[in-house]
Amino acid sequence: MHGSGKSRLLRHVAAEAEKSGIPTIAMRGAASGDLRMAEGAAVSFPAATRQWREAGLITVDDMHAVTSGSGMDFLQEILQFSGGVCVGSLRSGVVNVELDQSLALNDEVVRIPLNPLASSAVTAMAAALLDADLDSGLLALCGQAGGNPLLVSELLSGLREESALAISQRLARLSSERIPRRIHDVAKRWLAELSGEARHLVQVAAALGSSFSVGDIARMQRGTTAQLLPALNEALDSGVLVCAGTRTVFQHELIRRAVAQSIPVSVRETLQREAASVRGLAAVPDPGSAVAAGGGPQDPAPFPAPVSRLIPAVFLARSSLPRPLAPELADELFGVAVRSLERTKLPQARIPEVARRILDLFADDEHRARSRARVILAEAERSSDADSFAALAVLSNLEWAAGNLAEGLRWGWEAVHGISGAVPVEWRPYPRLALAAKLADAAEFDEAEHQLALAREDIARLGLTQHAAAPAVVRARILLQAGRLAEAREEAAAGVDLASQQHSRWVMPFGRVVYGMVALRMGDVRAAADQVWRCRAEATAHETVFRSARFAWAEFQVSAAQLGYQRAAKLLATEHADLLSQRSLFIEEAGAAAELVRTALAAADVSLATTVTAVADELAEANPAFPTLAVSAAHARGLLTQDADALRRVAEEHRDPWAAALAKEDLARVLGAHSSDRSETAARGLRAALQRFEEIGATADASRVRRELERDDVGAPGLRRDRVAIDGWQSLSDAERRVARLAGEGLTNRQIARRVSISPHTVNYHLRGVFRKLGIASRVELARYLTDGA
Repeated sequence: MHGSGKSRLLRHVAAEAEKSGIPTIAMRGAASGDLRMAEGAAVSFPAATRQWREAGLITVDDMHAVTSGSGMDFLQEILQFSGGVCVGSLRSGVVNVELDQSLALNDEVVRIPLNPLASSAVTAMAAALLDADLDSGLLALCGQAGGNPLLVSELLSGLREESALAISQRLARLSSERIPRRIHDVAKRWLAELSGEARHLVQVAAALGSSFSVGDIARMQRGTTAQLLPALNEALDSGVLVCAGTRTVFQHELIRRAVAQSIPVSVRETLQREAASVRGLAAVPDPGSAVAAGGGPQDPAPFPAPVSRLIPAVFLARSSLPRPLAPELADELFGVAVRSLERTKLPQARIPEVARRILDLFADDEHRARSRARVILAEAERSSDADSFAALAVLSNLEWAAGNLAEGLRWGWEAVHGISGAVPVEWRPYPRLALAAKLADAAEFDEAEHQLALAREDIARLGLTQHAAAPAVVRARILLQAGRLAEAREEAAAGVDLASQQHSRWVMPFGRVVYGMVALRMGDVRAAADQVWRCRAEATAHETVFRSARFAWAEFQVSAAQLGYQRAAKLLATEHADLLSQRSLFIEEAGAAAELVRTALAAADVSLATTVTAVADELAEANPAFPTLAVSAAHARGLLTQDADALRRVAEEHRDPWAAALAKEDLARVLGAHSSDRSETAARGLRAALQRFEEIGATADASRVRRELERDDVGAPGLRRDRVAIDGWQSLSDAERRVARLAGEGLTNRQIARRVSISPHTVNYHLRGVFRKLGIASRVELARYLTDGA
């Protein structure tokens, strides 16, 4: 038998035999060349003779591994004289001459190749395993198993174990796109069976992408393709890699992703830059230069219609379109793409096909867009530099929005380095702008500004004056994240004005939402509400605007400022419930998770606060190379659990100045709630927060803190900014009293949770409220309080 699902299949065969009462022996080939029992014990040929001759079924896994003299003798004895049925498995491509001769001489041996499952079979298998239909996103992920039943099974089992599947009304969909640990384990096992040279080749190839050139890897290692052939042949024989025309690809994209993710991000990025260098991308003459054009400088004409500027917008979008493109709009965009490509070095005969492939990236489903982009990159012989360039940008943005930050940056850098003469000049600044925005999300503000400056230089050098609005909006966003609010307001206003003058309607909603957030932090709620309302109207009116989590976040923030946190919490659970699943929000807004927790706790909704914290934790855990996410998650959890040490750390570690100031404010409240001198402790912390808010120009936040400092109850404990503490038993809620009595009786949090049908985390939250209101700090004091009489 051939195929990587062999072990599972053999176990299934043995289980069915045992159900029928057939005596069964399970054996396997060992790395030492011996034949062993499945449990691992070595087998003595004479001693086991009676046992295997009486068995009705013998399974031999990894039969190809048996090479030692005694092991081979025993295996041949089984194959020739067994009284029952022997079912064994062999791995494709592994050479075992002696075994092959034995099998060839036995005319009763039947070899059954296990070919990859067809897509319809994968769909049926997955639906049976989950007892549900699969949405397009989950089907696309299963497709990355390359038809391997083991990978499909391990993928779905792993997703279930890690709570990354949501099944509702018999429809299964992904709630997280992180590759489960089971797939990483399979990848490790497969690579462990390769030699060091082949394993090294596979790891380098995985870092470079789904398909690669062996020549590129050879040049990176300053060697020749011939020198790589032994390792390449071994990887091909193992089935990890396959040849596809002039390129080599991974047979299973899931395995490639797992191998790539096992490589440190810094190493991956270095490998990608080296690959770009050996391909000569850094040295490709600019198509707008006299050298590239073969004469005078090109004079790229502006796009002929406002809607045509949407095509560069695909390079910035972090979501799919809200609905399918209308046929007439699709036709218009196709015509625009054709006209752009006609001014490149792309052969005329290929232009319509390339334009159609680029237009296909304008999907109304992010999984479909991701799948189409991967197809473009995998089909190197059909793709051009132009559609590959667009596919790289789409993958970068979608992976980033899904929470796969390392992948998002990898594809982003590839897009930046992937410029050639077949890429229209008016498209070229946009991947660099998208990369700058991602770097700012990761708080790499200096590098973000550098990439932005390079994009602006490209626009000026190439005469793309009608594309100046997007850089202004991106810079406004960077300045907002860096806490430079006054500059951010000026840049956002300039971006909106430019977009209006140049009829770049797709830019305007993004500019307005940044302007609105700046106005809100600077205390101008009316201006903020106006900008956010205009953002919604413009995004709704123009179906070619890609949605952003910032739109809903800005609306929610304005609602909280206008209505107060309790009413905003109700909106969060209804109108803005989708914010809780928007990973891009937690990536782009360093203080978003903590702000949502703060709002939920203002309405005493511990379950909602816990959900937000769990999403932030999961995102941070999936991206260990991005400390900004860990700090944001720690802020949310520290606020939820009232952990002063955690809040003290995040107040120092936040690289977003506004989020750091909020953490200082939260820390002041927690310290005030648990200090013997509450007022003075809280006042010191609030003064530190006030100073930080004033430094960055966050007028609204500074005014709020200043008002509290002027109140008599400055150190009042509580999670809500407007909450006043009330001491004594009468201040406790019914739930808090019940939890307090059970805790006073000596029950643990878990025991209390079972008794009153709530989670242990909610019990802990109630107890903290009890301790705070009663002015105590331990269960011992609580028991004494109850004994003395509440």
